Amino acid sequence: MNVKNKRQPLLYIHQPDLSFPQTSMQTTFSSKQAVVEEEEKAAAQLNIDEMAEKAEASAIEEIAKDEVIEEKKAEEIQNKADLASYGTEAKVQEVISEFEKVQNNERKGLQRIKKFKEMNKLERIDYLLHFPKQLPPVPCVFISEGEEVRGFIVSSENDEIKVRTLDGNIQTINLQLLKTIKMIGFR
Repeated sequence: MNVKNKRQPLLYIHQPDLSFPQTSMQTTFSSKQAVVEEEEKAAAQLNIDEMAEKAEASAIEEIAKDEVIEEKKAEEIQNKADLASYGTEAKVQEVISEFEKVQNNERKGLQRIKKFKEMNKLERIDYLLHFPKQLPPVPCVFISEGEEVRGFIVSSENDEIKVRTLDGNIQTINLQLLKTIKMIGFR
């Protein structure tokens, strides 16, 4: 057999003497199969835990439903006993009318707030005195007999209101002489 020796290419051009770099092969490795097996085990355990939680939750829901049904039955029995104790239909009507009054009073709590133009002067003063603190005060024109005062309401005492004018002075206006209040806003 002929053994071929490895030799440099034969060229008539001068070649430099270079050493070939050493390559290192991979010495360690990791198998994806081992990682996949661990993930499958974890997923199986998670599924078992979820199934146990679902079974427990459904058992709790059934118990809660049973309790609610029992409470409703007890409530119905109590209502029937209450109706029997009232005896007459007139007393039942009285209880129903009281309940309706309470419901109507609750609905009144959500009444529409009037527009500023629709308010009378006392309501306007009250509105301006209790203006939300988060908002800046609104400048107004206070029109009374003979004069107009522009400024912010400060306080109301007896039959007088105190107004801080736009230049910083405080002026007192009698409520009986006050004709109207108009918001002017910021200009």
